[in-house]
Amino acid sequence: MKFLEKLSSHILNKYHNDLQNLVVILPNVRSRLFLNNYFKLQAKKAIFLPDLISSKDFMERISGMKTMDDFFLLTTLFNSYPDKEQDNLTFDLFMNWGNTLLQDIKEIDNQLVNPGELFSILTDLKRLDFWSPENNELSTFQEKYLNFCSKLSVVYKDFTNELESKHIGHQGLIERRASEKIKDYTFYPESKFVIAGFNALNKAEETVFTHLIQHCGAEIIFDFDHYYIDDDMHEAGYFARKNLTKFNYDIDLVTNDFKDIPKEVEVYKCATGYEQSIVLADILKNIKNTDQINTAVVLSDESLLLPVLQNIPSNITDINVTMGYSLQNSPYFEIFESIFKLYINSVKNDQEYVELVYFRDVFRFFHLDIIKKLAGQVAASELEKWQNTVVQNNEQYIPFGTFNHYFNSIFKEEKVEFSASSGSFALLNLLKTLIVSMDKALLEDERIISKINREFLLHHMEVLKQVGDILKEIEEETDTISCHKIWRHYTKLSKVQFTGEPLKGLQIMGLLESRTLDFDRVIILNVNEGSLPSEKKVSTMIPNDLKRKFGMHLHKDKDAVISYHFYRLLQRSQKVMLLYSNQIDIIKGGEKSRYILQLKTELSKINSKNTFKEITSIGPQIKPGKSVKIVEKTEKVEELLLKKITHGLSPSSINNFLNCPLNFYFTELIGLKNLPELTEDIATDKLGTALHKTLELLYNEHLNKMLDEDAIRTIQKKLPECLLAGFASVINPKYLFKGKNLLSYRMAEKMINRMLEKEIDYVKKNEIKILQLESRIEKKLNVIINGESMDVKIKGFIDRIELKNGMINLIDYKSGQVLSGELKIKEFAESPDIYTDKSLQLLTYASILSEIKEFENFNITAGIYPLKSYSDKYLPLLIEKQEIISKQILNGHDNTIRNIIQQMFDKNSMLMHNENSEYCVFCQ
Repeated sequence: MKFLEKLSSHILNKYHNDLQNLVVILPNVRSRLFLNNYFKLQAKKAIFLPDLISSKDFMERISGMKTMDDFFLLTTLFNSYPDKEQDNLTFDLFMNWGNTLLQDIKEIDNQLVNPGELFSILTDLKRLDFWSPENNELSTFQEKYLNFCSKLSVVYKDFTNELESKHIGHQGLIERRASEKIKDYTFYPESKFVIAGFNALNKAEETVFTHLIQHCGAEIIFDFDHYYIDDDMHEAGYFARKNLTKFNYDIDLVTNDFKDIPKEVEVYKCATGYEQSIVLADILKNIKNTDQINTAVVLSDESLLLPVLQNIPSNITDINVTMGYSLQNSPYFEIFESIFKLYINSVKNDQEYVELVYFRDVFRFFHLDIIKKLAGQVAASELEKWQNTVVQNNEQYIPFGTFNHYFNSIFKEEKVEFSASSGSFALLNLLKTLIVSMDKALLEDERIISKINREFLLHHMEVLKQVGDILKEIEEETDTISCHKIWRHYTKLSKVQFTGEPLKGLQIMGLLESRTLDFDRVIILNVNEGSLPSEKKVSTMIPNDLKRKFGMHLHKDKDAVISYHFYRLLQRSQKVMLLYSNQIDIIKGGEKSRYILQLKTELSKINSKNTFKEITSIGPQIKPGKSVKIVEKTEKVEELLLKKITHGLSPSSINNFLNCPLNFYFTELIGLKNLPELTEDIATDKLGTALHKTLELLYNEHLNKMLDEDAIRTIQKKLPECLLAGFASVINPKYLFKGKNLLSYRMAEKMINRMLEKEIDYVKKNEIKILQLESRIEKKLNVIINGESMDVKIKGFIDRIELKNGMINLIDYKSGQVLSGELKIKEFAESPDIYTDKSLQLLTYASILSEIKEFENFNITAGIYPLKSYSDKYLPLLIEKQEIISKQILNGHDNTIRNIIQQMFDKNSMLMHNENSEYCVFCQ
């Protein structure tokens, strides 16, 4: 029988004449709701229900105080800190460690620790840490930290006094005061008490419950099992064994459910967290409607909630979600975050009104999925056209009015308008208005995901109101950046507490919400080490040795609590499904939880009827990096190839085909291109274009003239004006001399200056005359394709053609990395395997030049000027250690190109991804 069902039966039998005088204290509100329903189901006549109360509410009743949330508590704690101005402490700085201090104070109180003694010892310990045998002076940081520690006792006292003066507090303080007042608290003489379902008790709870047992005749009922009680090493029974001794609990009341109820355990290994939600959906498809109430889906990682809800199958008609969910994981967090960023990064006038907004913030906002849905197809189409125009014009900052216009095209029917004021309160009011508008869009949608989204919006609204109250409370000037920090911090702290209807539908909950509840079928997601149990996070100012001295909880105690919740949930279940992800994470490593290994080892020993099965899930997703696209050489594809060779094949096209035939198909044949992207800094390709244009302008006046040192010095003097003109060809000059653009400009200036210095040495050792710059060249190459003779156009674009020591030398400028090994062919053969991309490019250019009339009687050499390199000068192409490219090699190269073209048209081969190449967006 389920624990709460058995508890209600026990209470009805034992206290049937005193139900109206009975107080039942339970761990949480959810236990109260379930127990209330069991009473209704089991009562055969009209009865007075006992007073069912959670431990939190009972402590509030005894202490006479109400629990406040961390929003208010942090502000009060900040205001309790003395000498803020002297220590230059602002609220946004305080938030970095204030929440850690608050959690420590809560534990100090609920463990009934003497705060003055603890903080005094903590200060002494820090003095010892900072002491050195040489008696060196303390650093500024050490002095500040000791000063901080010395104030903690005062902070605690003022903080506590302020809360008590208003009859409010945090849970630790309320439990401390309840433990102090319980001995003088007056209950009705007829009152009876039942304390049920607890495990790990803090000292305040122990004091209160012990008093109720000793002086009020209270009955305490635990839910423990012999499986983890009898084994002294089992962490799930750590607190249980203590409680049995402390409260002299009857061992006969401990259950043997693990032994008596056979369990079928299935463990699913999934690739990712999202895949777990897909596997869960497949499991739920086979569950009957009548069995849904007896099924619990437990999420050890709250971020899985939305994927789980989105993939719930249609046969699940009712869902009861009961768990906390961080607002930072809500789908609306990114909207508000992007609006804050938009205002923070904007250009403002002297009155702090926004004039220009940064393009990246604007694009980020309009690309959010929720904004796209709100925009609809028409508005989205207009937005896309406008954004393409912004990219083409390279507008890095957009007029605020223009942004507002397109924003209003989304919210036509609502009065939502971005304010030019960058003040914190104006921004908060804007976000509130936006929430109201988005909520209206969800109002008519009855789907559960829409109801949950409305819950998110409601909590976001509460956070914004709280932040506004905080800004008024802390009485300090708060700019948009500080406002953003405060909002982000409180959004992280805020949890959406979903509470549903018990005993109805599929139960979805967190592990802590499962306390005292039992289900026939339990499905737990993300059963990974580091998630269940959680990873060790040090978020305290109190060292472990000091915690141990004062009897405060350590991490092993918290592990024991989680272990108990896990095994208690499995205690009466019959079917258990555990899902975990084997995706390697930097922190968690994709490792299955030790609970899984423990069950695998011990299940068969507990009960021979228990089964344990491990299943590897085959997810529906295609893993990144695995191509499923193959293009056959149909007539249509052949037409595209013929069109391509008629228009002309460049070395880059040929290299593209060799590197990845599928990418060649998408980019060269059907013309797919990556969307143009506007960047605040000059992209690599644009930097290369600017460098090439600059070099063309520098050398243009020296065509067909012999180059000497004086000529290069003259060229160096023209560098500033030519460099500016070169960059003007790729970027609006008004954005050039700021941020990363200025860095790129200065880098380009150094690269070309360095090249010109090397050029002086180059012209001293060689007779150099530049013949052509940025020349387009082409030739016809006869190829037999499918039995027919065809002329294929081979074309190229040479940066510089020069006469060097009576030979034609072609030069390619490279702004990227160049290794000398890329320009060396040890042994020439008619095979594409001998080439690198750069050597194929230079040989193709040499092949074309050799058939141009004005160059056909010259020996030809080729090489690269690596502009980025500090040490390398001109790098020649070396074939079998020779610079001169012989006619035999050129003819052999042409044959290789013919073979490559014939391979393009070969109907027996497919156009597919080359597994040795990286995946592009088209191949994935």
